[in-house]
Amino acid sequence: MDGNDRDLDGIPYIEKHKEGRIAWVPPPGGPFDHGYFLFQERKGGLPTAGAKLINKSRIWYSEKGLLEKRNPQWNHVQQVFSEVFARIKNNYDNVVCSWESNLFYHEMKTKLHEMLDAGCSTIVLGSTLIIYSHFEDFNSGFRHAIEFIHEWEEEHPGKKIKIIIAPPSCNYQPMRQAFLEMLKDRLDTLPQGSDVFVALTIHGMPWKNMPNEAWLNFGPSYTDKLLQEAETQIKNYNFNKTDVILCQFNFGDDEWDPENEHLSANEAYWKAIDDGYDYVVNMPIEFYAENTDSMLTFPMEQYENFDQYNIYEPISYPDWSVPYTRKMVQGETEVIYNGVPVGKYQAYVIDAYYQSLKSVLSRRKEDT
Repeated sequence: MDGNDRDLDGIPYIEKHKEGRIAWVPPPGGPFDHGYFLFQERKGGLPTAGAKLINKSRIWYSEKGLLEKRNPQWNHVQQVFSEVFARIKNNYDNVVCSWESNLFYHEMKTKLHEMLDAGCSTIVLGSTLIIYSHFEDFNSGFRHAIEFIHEWEEEHPGKKIKIIIAPPSCNYQPMRQAFLEMLKDRLDTLPQGSDVFVALTIHGMPWKNMPNEAWLNFGPSYTDKLLQEAETQIKNYNFNKTDVILCQFNFGDDEWDPENEHLSANEAYWKAIDDGYDYVVNMPIEFYAENTDSMLTFPMEQYENFDQYNIYEPISYPDWSVPYTRKMVQGETEVIYNGVPVGKYQAYVIDAYYQSLKSVLSRRKEDT
């Protein structure tokens, strides 16, 4: 599970396999299942997809996939919330601000309990994600935060904490404006008279398996408005033929979407290519920070069967103050990954999150 090619005694695992001491367990079935080698003489290891993903992240993403060996996710998120919290403290008294990843339960619990120990009687929960979902928020981040707050209440009889969930940042126009500004700057570089296809791309989920997913309630008000605004924006240009569509990176393939109810980014690209468009501009509208999904995983899906795409080519993104962009030519069509709103576009993201928290704080009583 640590990615070594030999056991703790220095003997290569392949030698032990040849001796019959390591058994191959085939995959049980399914598009993403995989087999594993089982070595019963030593305790430890993970006979699940977890071990594969751990090594994928440690060896490929961190060591080989990213040329600079750095993931910009934390940096971009920290920049946004450092500025959001600074604005809040400048405009509201007696407010304590903190953020933590819901991947780190202990750290999240510690920070929440520190806020409560400091005398906070109201906790306003928000998410670093643009659109709230059960998958990331209500069954994860928010749920664990509420559990940790209830634990504190049990440890402090008589103390009752008010919990408020702030509206998602997608409710506020500046979040859409961030992507519209990026789209404008990109369209300004394209020759007049060109055929231009714009793909607004969401992460995607296996929607049929998740009919009660909160994203389905929160998402459309954001995606539909942004789609309309992008359609209006592109009309300002003297392009020959245009189209603006919504698609998804994940779960739009034959395995997860056999009835083809959802348009994948790859399908959208090939549609534009087959229809003879000169340019495709992709806008990943659920992200304001680049990460291993956006830079490494999504390209594996969106560029499937592209002649120029090499899955093993490392990604280079040395300057995080400008959007990471990527161009891929297939036939006569240039496909442009337009990146996420960092650098000069980040101000809009900050404003959207500030407005979300402000909508709660502006109604608070002074003694809470």
